[in-house]
Amino acid sequence: MAVVSLFAVTKSKAQISISLQLARPAQYEQNERVHPPRPTPNHIWVAEEWAPNGRGSYDYVPGHWNLPPKIGWGAGRWVQQGGGYVWVPGHWNVLINGQWLTLRY
Repeated sequence: MAVVSLFAVTKSKAQISISLQLARPAQYEQNERVHPPRPTPNHIWVAEEWAPNGRGSYDYVPGHWNLPPKIGWGAGRWVQQGGGYVWVPGHWNVLINGQWLTLRY
């Protein structure tokens, strides 16, 4: 006669749930629900956010109107390298703080 014993062993799983609610500053009501007038038709709305302040916490940054960055296409071209030429493919550039930067993706 064989005896079979089955044991159900369960591990206890502790779960911790932390909920943090940040009160929106009074600016939210003034800025986010009703946007200030758009300065020009070219401006876009940049929504509110909480940005790291470098001191281990976050600061509220209210929504605001901003001009989008200028972009341009850099055409592909042959570039002299060593004793020959290499092809540099076309790419998008973006103007940030007065300097054209190549977007790599």
